[in-house]
Amino acid sequence: MDICHRNEVEKDTPWMDDLYLDIILLPSEEVSKKDADQLLE
Repeated sequence: MDICHRNEVEKDTPWMDDLYLDIILLPSEEVSKKDADQLLE
């Protein structure tokens, strides 16, 4: 799941402006954080 500010299409290419940090909950209940380094920057 991503929390997005906006979604757009430019030249037939979709993109989204979302939060930097992605928190992923796997079926095994393991939690993973993605892009935490971008959040620090």
